[in-house]
Amino acid sequence: MRVCRISLFLYSLIFDYLCNMSNEYFQFKRFLVKQSSSGMKVGTDSCLLGSWVDVKNCRRVLDIGTGTGILALMCAQRLESMTLDFEIDAVDIEPRAVLQARENVLSSPWAEHIHVICMDILNYQSLDKYDLIVCNPPYFEDSLKSVGEQRTLARHNISLNFSDLINKVSNLISQEGNFSVVLPILGAAHFIQLALEQGFYLNSRTDVQTVERKSPERVLLSFSKKENPNPKFDKLVIQREGQYTQDFQNLTRDFYLNF
Repeated sequence: MRVCRISLFLYSLIFDYLCNMSNEYFQFKRFLVKQSSSGMKVGTDSCLLGSWVDVKNCRRVLDIGTGTGILALMCAQRLESMTLDFEIDAVDIEPRAVLQARENVLSSPWAEHIHVICMDILNYQSLDKYDLIVCNPPYFEDSLKSVGEQRTLARHNISLNFSDLINKVSNLISQEGNFSVVLPILGAAHFIQLALEQGFYLNSRTDVQTVERKSPERVLLSFSKKENPNPKFDKLVIQREGQYTQDFQNLTRDFYLNF
């Protein structure tokens, strides 16, 4: 069963990668994401996280490992409907990804709100704490390395492991702030345990099934430093009988062109 789950998850990642290899850009309803220079192309994981994350009452947002800038752009679009008083810092260690993210931000409606920074997040400092930190983190622990240095850097925890990531977030987030990630389901328990050990509490968890008959492959997690006695547990099925489910369409309809 464990081998089967790993195979399904890897198949999903390979499918995302192949679909985007020949695509130099990904068009959303209100912005375009160019991706030819980024190690990580637009995929389901970031689209899910950007649609799912709670942005209410957020003025300062940090996107760790921004890649193409997709999470920063999705958060900006959602925040715009609530307030114009917000700023988003998008940090990435890979120079070519940063250049592409800056290009995407400058061509978007929210260029004045998003700042793209080329830096190792472990060296990043901020005097002001963040209300929201989002991350689609490197997660292939103990797995085969990807082909190509750029993609390897984007996918793996060579320069950033889970413990370092959570510790850094703990130093940057406000007491009332939320920290949200998307992960493979097999890494969820380990990540949650590390977060608990560093003073975080689980706020919500959504297990994601690609299709209804398969076990969950991804998980969306939200943490804060404020204890939550009743965390929310949910599940999301993306497709049923060859069609996108209403739940998935409702979650992503502000972004995907066809919904």
